[in-house]
Amino acid sequence: MNKYKELRGIDVTQEIKKMGRFNYLPWAYCVDTLLQQDPEANWTYGEPQIFNGTMMVNCSVTAFGKTMTEYLPVKDNSNKAITNPNAMQINNAMKRVLVKAIAICTGIGLSLYAGDEFWDEPEETLIDTVIRQIE
Repeated sequence: MNKYKELRGIDVTQEIKKMGRFNYLPWAYCVDTLLQQDPEANWTYGEPQIFNGTMMVNCSVTAFGKTMTEYLPVKDNSNKAITNPNAMQINNAMKRVLVKAIAICTGIGLSLYAGDEFWDEPEETLIDTVIRQIE
């Protein structure tokens, strides 16, 4: 079985936490799950980008011989970009983008980003769509 297909099938519902009105997966859970599956996996953060006083962070995750990069604005609990973010807000965004990069690279927790309607599709269509998007 394709490792991506296997890992995207992990049921993360018991690990989901809530902040405000948004659900998220703790970064420690995602890192632990990733490293159990690929002990050689690693990640790096790129230079943040500044846009009119707001900041975008990025992270590249390498797992199973594949590297993928994801971007995320530094935002508040209302999902709005923060002007002149402080170190703690930037750190939180870096952990969030790490989780997001793990999700797109490995499938771990990807269902959290896809939305319920996406996961209601027939399995063949869903898998083909996701794999096509990440290749």
